[in-house]
Amino acid sequence: MFLYNFIVTILTLTILTGIIIDTFAVLREEDEHNLKDINNICFICGDNRNNLDKKDPKKGFVYHV
Repeated sequence: MFLYNFIVTILTLTILTGIIIDTFAVLREEDEHNLKDINNICFICGDNRNNLDKKDPKKGFVYHV
């Protein structure tokens, strides 16, 4: 009986830890995606960095933002 309870407890803890780790991985991916958008897309007009750099090579994206 003790062995059964021990195994069930270990399995439950393993499943919960896996869920927590997966959740943090998803949050990290969303954060990386948001950071990429912040660095490469104008939040006002929605134009991307490449188009803005092509329109005005001297000033480009940094000046526009």
